[in-house]
Amino acid sequence: MTVVQTAVGGANGSASSAGSAAPLMSWHMVLVHERRVAWRAAVASDRNGGVTVRRSIVDYVGADSVLVRASPDRGPTCTVQVSLPA
Repeated sequence: MTVVQTAVGGANGSASSAGSAAPLMSWHMVLVHERRVAWRAAVASDRNGGVTVRRSIVDYVGADSVLVRASPDRGPTCTVQVSLPA
């Protein structure tokens, strides 16, 4: 089971999909803030198959929409989307 979790401004979202997270596996991560790519990178999982990424984004006036997508080289893509109230 692959699990991606995100916490943004006090709102939490999570998604899971069937698959396995292998140790030292390459993941392609994308952070989208208000329909614009705010960050994109390839990261490697640790010895236990886990990935931790911390990013800060600007808090716009009004509600914010944030989407995080993580996909391994092989396997299902995990997507988390949260909408933060104003």
